[in-house]
This record gives sequence, structure tokens and C-alpha cells, in this order.
Amino acid sequence: MKNFEIVGKAATPEIKKMFPTREQVGNQLFESLGIKEMEKTPLLREGMHAVNTLLSKELNELGLGNVVQISPDQWHFLSSESFDELSQRYSSNFEQVPAICDFLGNIYVNYDELEGDEMGLFHAMQHEAIHHTAASKAFLTGEMKMRPYRSGYSVTNAPRSESKPSAQLEGFNEGMTEMINEEILNKSGGTLKNFGFKGEKFTSRIYVEHRLLISTIVDKIVVTTGEDKETVWKDFKKGYFTGEMMHLRRVERVFGKKSLRVLAQFQAMSDKDDKRNTLIEDYFFTESEEERKRLSLEILGSMA
Repeated sequence: MKNFEIVGKAATPEIKKMFPTREQVGNQLFESLGIKEMEKTPLLREGMHAVNTLLSKELNELGLGNVVQISPDQWHFLSSESFDELSQRYSSNFEQVPAICDFLGNIYVNYDELEGDEMGLFHAMQHEAIHHTAASKAFLTGEMKMRPYRSGYSVTNAPRSESKPSAQLEGFNEGMTEMINEEILNKSGGTLKNFGFKGEKFTSRIYVEHRLLISTIVDKIVVTTGEDKETVWKDFKKGYFTGEMMHLRRVERVFGKKSLRVLAQFQAMSDKDDKRNTLIEDYFFTESEEERKRLSLEILGSMA
């Protein structure tokens, strides 16, 4: 399974051969930032190894047969001060998250925020590792600059632009990431005892609305089409890692025309004054076709 690709008119076969690996480019990017990272402790190294093992097992169960080997060099454990500095360098606000994965596969963890919370630490590590393993694409501009384009289901608009890009299906993508994360943690058995997982059922407390929305969509597809739930859910998971999206056409068959465009607007993090996510939830929760038509006009506005 090939999970990273450089695309764009400038990305000719000859040009792509000249580029180093994703890991090498990611390392070069981190070095250029000049941000100090913390030493990797034995516990952190154990966590990095466990992430690779559990993700490899998940991909194998999906029939993808890919061995996950996230290099230790792609993990960066930072102080809160360094994490804030990283946020400024990326011109982004990382205050609401304890870890991030950039489009080149670098995983940054705010260790100060998670120190002493081993369960929270591993949970955050694996969430970002799943992002790292998702089907990813970078857009190569004519100036030979790489920009984020695709990560899992999330697709960035106008990657050629110098302006701040916007993403479609970002909220859906985060919900998928955390649903996969929760599943893997609940299948880990007693292998994560040093991180506080003792075999009891783990219930995630992040992206709750996003996961509820996806569960509702999957359940309605199953009820409407008569398909096996495990088959539908497996297709959703496989698409996250392979980049295949045709199975999402089920959404339009069940919820109607423009429903994928509505789903694409669901945000990962929404401002408290922005009611769009609530409207989108109403759209997928209602059983009324007329109500969905009304809500789609309100959600999509001039895009409808």
C-alpha cells in the first residue's frame, strides 16, 4: 500500500525521482524550524514501537498487508514552550490539541501537557500515528514548493495558493481517525499496561459529535441498503488508508443529492458562534427528506 504521493503538473516522473523520501523531507523541515525537542525516554520508545505494532495489525486485518514503520526520527516530543513556537511557525493555533501530525509525517507531541498521564499520552500518539499512516498526497507547485493536498479523507482546496488553504471533509476525517483509534485501543488487550490500559473497555472523549455523526451515517446506510454493517464500516476504514472514496457514494444514495457536499463542510473544530456543524448534524439525523432539502440550502448557501 502506497500511502504518500507527490502530485501536480510539476511532479513529473523525472522530478519525483529527484526528491528525497517523505521522511527525509520531513526531517529537513523540522531541522529548518530550529525547535528544540526533548530526549526520548524508554517509555516513549516503547510507545513508538507499540504504535507501529498495533497499526500494522489493523492494516493486516483490513487486508492491506502493510507494515507500519514510523521512524523514531519522525517523532518529536516538545515542551509547551516549543509546541507554542511550532504553532507560530506553522501560523496555526494548536492550543486545542496535545499533538499534531504535519503533511510530511512529522508527529509533534506537547509532552509537558501530557506528562504524568500515560494513557492520554499513548492515546494522542496513536491518534497522530493514524493520521501519519493515512493515504496522503502533497502538491508540488511550479516553484518546487510542496503543499498539503490530501490526508485520509480530508482534501485541501487550492493547494497552489499562497493564501491559507481550507479543507473539505476535515471533520469527517477527524471522526474517522478517532473511531479507528478507539477500536485499536480496545483490541490491544493487555499489551499497553505501562500506559494505563489494562484490558478494560476504553471510551474516547474527543471528537464525540464527529463519531456520532459517522455512526449515524453508517447505521442509516445499513438500514436503507440492507448491507452488512461490518462490510460498510470496513470500506470506510480501508478508504481512509488507501485513498479510495467511491464507497462514499452510498451517502448520496441514502441521504440524497448534495449530501456529500454537506458532509464535506463538517468542521474538525468549529467556533462557538458558527452553527454550521449543528445544522449538518440535524441534516443527517432527520428522517424528513424535505427538512434535509431545507437544511442543505442553509448549509451550502451560494454553493448549493
